[in-house]
Amino acid sequence: TDANGSADAVAVVFEPRDREERLVSVAGDVVIEVHQATATAPAAAMASWGISAADAASTFRSTSRSRGFRFLLPWKEGPQRGFTGVVRVRLRSPSGSVLEAETPVSLP
Repeated sequence: TDANGSADAVAVVFEPRDREERLVSVAGDVVIEVHQATATAPAAAMASWGISAADAASTFRSTSRSRGFRFLLPWKEGPQRGFTGVVRVRLRSPSGSVLEAETPVSLP
């Protein structure tokens, strides 16, 4: 957080898993978006980052202390205190299959 209480980066960690819930090392391009939470239709992304398959692969870990993909993404204009929204992650493999996940996020 910066001096004004705004976030200056967002940390995103995700673990791709197979149907048996085992961690899998899957290569692919990653798109991460942050959306403002709304009661109506989904809003356009307020921030978006595209990460190449090569760059994403370099962040993958499978150890007892660190698992999955880890990204620390700088905000161009971060949300203010009290922000409530959703982080969406989409990983597209070279074969074209897509893995997607989302999670709520809020700033106090």
